[in-house]
Amino acid sequence: MIKIDHIGQYGVKEGRMPMIDAFHNLSKKKQDKVINAALLEFINNGYHNASTNNIVNNAGISKGMLFYYFESKKKLFEYLIMYCIKIVENDFLSKVNYQERDFIKRYRDASKRKLQIHKKNEHVLNFLGSLFLDGYATVPDGLSNKLIRMSESLVSNLHKNIDTSLFREDIDEEKIMKFIMWTFEGYQAELIEKLKRKKLSEVDYDPYWEEFDEYIEALRKLVYK
Repeated sequence: MIKIDHIGQYGVKEGRMPMIDAFHNLSKKKQDKVINAALLEFINNGYHNASTNNIVNNAGISKGMLFYYFESKKKLFEYLIMYCIKIVENDFLSKVNYQERDFIKRYRDASKRKLQIHKKNEHVLNFLGSLFLDGYATVPDGLSNKLIRMSESLVSNLHKNIDTSLFREDIDEEKIMKFIMWTFEGYQAELIEKLKRKKLSEVDYDPYWEEFDEYIEALRKLVYK
């Protein structure tokens, strides 16, 4: 279970916060209900137009309890940002196999990690994506800097120490890597769309990965020697 302490002015921990502790003392099911209701509200309406009334109605708690746990909409928003960052750090950045020098294999591993995050909570990456599309305009400086560093680290690590000798020599290396990335991202987007109305915890992903591996082999024949 992800636990976040008090978020200071610059997005760092500044001791413990009793109200956040009280939230963490709730059952995981109740925490998830509040978090998911809040994530979805911010995704759909942005920070300024997000309604705490909608959040408490969908979470099944009183507004008084929401503000007891988080003090304000701003603090709740910052908590959600840190919550999502922790998930990406713990379940993606620290787990992708960066020692794999074959770009297709490395990106396949990254794609599986990304889909596992989506399976764990389908709103996390959508929330972070909505912040990115908004140019982090509503995100406090300390947290926006953290998000930018995380994004830069992800891109850098995915492209670092790749064995480009595997690539065809008649196509520019950057174009090959972009083509591979677009193929993976396109399949992921299509898969997520297919799974929208399904209970993700019960989905058998194996058939989808078998299909994807067929596309990967075709891709390898196109851009590798």
